[in-house]
Amino acid sequence: MLNFLIAPDFPPEYFTGWHMFNTQLQRLTDSVVHLYMPADYQEQNDLLANDKIALIYANPFDASSLVRDNGYIPLAQPINHSDEMIIATGIQHPCNRSDDLQPGSRILVTDNRDIRLIGLRLLESAGLNEDNVTWVHSNTFQESARRLMAGDADAGFFLASTFHSFTSSTLRQLKVL
Repeated sequence: MLNFLIAPDFPPEYFTGWHMFNTQLQRLTDSVVHLYMPADYQEQNDLLANDKIALIYANPFDASSLVRDNGYIPLAQPINHSDEMIIATGIQHPCNRSDDLQPGSRILVTDNRDIRLIGLRLLESAGLNEDNVTWVHSNTFQESARRLMAGDADAGFFLASTFHSFTSSTLRQLKVL
């Protein structure tokens, strides 16, 4: 049996496609393939810690650490496509640029370490660093969006692909800094 994990970054509208792909993978390999679709990074990390996951569809940020730290071998990569990250806030928030954020800002982050590091690099011009912001944990990017709309934080870090997959009503309530 092969255990196949899909990272929790990918939006729910892709779930049907993943199940169809999993079925096709079973047919082509004539093997049983168990599909795991964790709800958040904690569940993903728990599954990976058990060393039972053989195949992972990961975001580009996780892929590098999975190869470097966990010994996974990359099978495929996007051609001429890069995934970026976005810093966003609620539409009512007074900040219009990332440089408007001040020390002490509350920033929503998932457990994705690489996005956090890239986000910090982008905030260097505002004089923000690991020590002068308040990190607010979020289980998923979707949760971060809901919490920004509710005013629970000043900004949030998102995978660009996930951010752009939000519904139009969600996107109208957020602004990219």
